[in-house]
Amino acid sequence: MARQKEFDLDVALDKATQLFWEKGFESTSMQDLVDAMGINRASLYDSFGGKKELFDASMDRYAIWMRDEILAPLRKSGPVRKVLGEFFKGLIDQLCSPGSSSCLMVKSVLVRGLSDADTRARVKTFMKSIEDSFADLLQRARTQGEIAEDKNPRSIARFLTTLMSGFNVSSRINPNKRAMGDVVRQALTTLD
Repeated sequence: MARQKEFDLDVALDKATQLFWEKGFESTSMQDLVDAMGINRASLYDSFGGKKELFDASMDRYAIWMRDEILAPLRKSGPVRKVLGEFFKGLIDQLCSPGSSSCLMVKSVLVRGLSDADTRARVKTFMKSIEDSFADLLQRARTQGEIAEDKNPRSIARFLTTLMSGFNVSSRINPNKRAMGDVVRQALTTLD
């Protein structure tokens, strides 16, 4: 008879995701994972496979969290400029808060993207979901007459997705809310 797991898989995965997010794949050891997850090595291997499989599961978990929590404001009703302004203000506040970490996906593709096709594919899917969220909002705004018919929601969505990724990188160098706010105001002129 198989022994029942003495830990919650979801809780353990959340802890691993947080650790990978903070330290990255390369800087996270198996011992770090065992300690953070509060499980023994055998349970980690039995439940998740190796470090790479756990990292992949963590990236998938992070993508779901981003969709459900961080991108949720883009699904709000209201004027597009207000929705986008509030979304980027929240993102900037989060990125510039003490102890914050930039996007797990952006960090991962910068470090692992050339050598790991799985990471590259996961990040590509993730970025497409962000682009789709922006595009849905912008299409809705165009339909409601908030932006001109000649504006391409998909092109603007790609631009905003790139801007979001850029903020993740630049916030590690200079977490300046005011400067990033200036960039957002400039970006919103693409809706004119």
